[in-house]
Amino acid sequence: MVGDARADGTQPWATIGSGLAPAAQEDEDDMGASFGPSPIERSGTTSLCIPPVQGGLADPRKVWLNVGGDLGGDQAVLRVWGSDGAGNWAPVEAKPEDGLYTLKNGVVLSVELRKGLRILSVTRMPGADGKIFGGSLSACFERQ
Repeated sequence: MVGDARADGTQPWATIGSGLAPAAQEDEDDMGASFGPSPIERSGTTSLCIPPVQGGLADPRKVWLNVGGDLGGDQAVLRVWGSDGAGNWAPVEAKPEDGLYTLKNGVVLSVELRKGLRILSVTRMPGADGKIFGGSLSACFERQ
């Protein structure tokens, strides 16, 4: 018999032979749907190690890199490359071939990552004005 606050809970009781209640199953399916945010370093390179994209039975879902920030009147240019974890580096998408992306103020850069990707390398680069954006930028990952 439980005579304390535990008895007041409204969650489904786990019993032998029963599955999760529908609401609990939905919560379970959404776990790991996204992760982050991770700040993008103001100088040097930000290296992000992530679970393998479409990693088979462990996690077969697609993954998107989302980057954004309040740029004010400035622009931000990022070089985004990825590795499969075995030393094979390439731009995260076939185009742009150089892996350079220009961010717009208040607009999220969203890039689908290729299968097997495990490491991201994100570097701030000079924009058309020759300046490197020094404000806050962050990245997160969305799994679907």
